[in-house]
Amino acid sequence: MTYKVNIIRADNSPAEMHSFEKKPTYDDIKALLHHRMFEIVDGRYVDTNTGASMKVQIWADEEGLMVNNPQRNHRASMLRWNYFKQMQDQLSDDWEDWAHIYGDAIFVFKETNQVKQNG
Repeated sequence: MTYKVNIIRADNSPAEMHSFEKKPTYDDIKALLHHRMFEIVDGRYVDTNTGASMKVQIWADEEGLMVNNPQRNHRASMLRWNYFKQMQDQLSDDWEDWAHIYGDAIFVFKETNQVKQNG
């Protein structure tokens, strides 16, 4: 099984894509992002070409808000928003406020026939 790892930076630079033959470890992720502390949360990737979606793991920079002028990571926040959206009737009215991710992030998923990624 191939695992895809995408680095999505808060500065909106192009995503960096990596492939792993087995599920990446903490040390693998740390080497890619150069952070020591991560918050691991769920997200939902939606393939806009096919409409297929899948649950992903987001490794967010735990210290993303502890800098001068923190940058919201809009792409990582969208993955989190997609995850919450499917269960919005079970959440408080301010659920969208909890979807924000700041700083660089990585999302990890298993590549399947439904969701393929070049790279």
